[in-house]
Order: sequence, then C-alpha cells, then structure tokens
Amino acid sequence: MLNLLPPSVKQAYRYGRFNRHLVRWIITLIFGIVGVGLITAAGYLYLNQSTQNYSKQVTATNSQLAAQNLSSVQEEVKDISNNLKLVVDVLSKQVLFF
Repeated sequence: MLNLLPPSVKQAYRYGRFNRHLVRWIITLIFGIVGVGLITAAGYLYLNQSTQNYSKQVTATNSQLAAQNLSSVQEEVKDISNNLKLVVDVLSKQVLFF
C-alpha cells in the first residue's frame, strides 16, 4: 500500500499517534499518583486510629493500677523482701553442732 498523502498530513498523523501515546502515559501516571495518595491517606488514618486506641488502653491500665493501690503493694513487697533477706542472713550464720 502506498501512502500518497502530503508530508504535512503524514507529519500530523505521526504527531497524532505520538500524542495518543503521551496521553495514555499521562493518564496512567495520574492514576498512579492518585493510588499512592490513597494508600498514604489510608495508612495515615490507620496509624492515627491505632494511636488513639493504644492511648485509651494506656489510660485504662493506669486507672486500674491506681485503683489497685500500686504504691502500697510495692511497699509491702519491699518489706517482705527485707524480712526474707534478714531470715537468710540469720540462717546463714547459724552454727550447727553435731
């Protein structure tokens, strides 16, 4: 098949095909950018929600510890530990007679 079109029309067709390819690439690029933006926004929302949930969980745990009177329990454990150390010291100095 012979192409008997004038050179200006041939050039216009060539630029038309080139423009069509460029438009496809531009549309693909735009969809890619929008997709990355959506993924980033979803990740940000997920992290924000997780942070809020964990902060609520920490607040609830702190209130439970305050309700259980943690400081007095720690003092009692320290007293018991000191008494146990005293018992170990006394028993280690014990002299056994046979």
